[in-house]
Amino acid sequence: MRRYLGQMTANVFDEDWDAQQSQPGFTWKRMRVGARLGADGLGLSVYELPPGQRAFPYHLHHANEELLVVLEGSLNVRGESGEETLRRGDAVLFSFGFDAFGLPAEMAAQLGAVAVVVEDSHPDGLMGIYDPVGGLQRIVIFRDANPNEDEVRRTVLHEVGHFFGMDEEELRDLGYG
Repeated sequence: MRRYLGQMTANVFDEDWDAQQSQPGFTWKRMRVGARLGADGLGLSVYELPPGQRAFPYHLHHANEELLVVLEGSLNVRGESGEETLRRGDAVLFSFGFDAFGLPAEMAAQLGAVAVVVEDSHPDGLMGIYDPVGGLQRIVIFRDANPNEDEVRRTVLHEVGHFFGMDEEELRDLGYG
């Protein structure tokens, strides 16, 4: 880390990664640039993905927007209107919220106080849980039990159903059991 005009600097092309993951289909390296610079409200990370790999099945920001900039190569990005290929230098802004899961806007608005957390695994092999802890309500998705995008989407919608008071039988009837 060096300083420029008294400010901390980080070089996004350095090979000094904070974390790495190697799972089938989801292999990446990550550098948390914002944290390195001491940012409080800005989460800025750089990911390096080998060809054909993804960072996550679904990427959701609940409390902030995200700006994606392709620094090198190309990247396929999926959205509500289909899939696009971004190339070097392209930038796209992702809004925050549950839009990626196809929730009606009025339902998504009611989820304003629910955090979505992704963890590696649950000791009992659960796919996800709705966990209302004190003043914090959260949906936890367990990465190793959700091997693909369809499973992640189904698990999130299942846990959203619990948030709205649905039991297991109701969720099974809707196809989210």
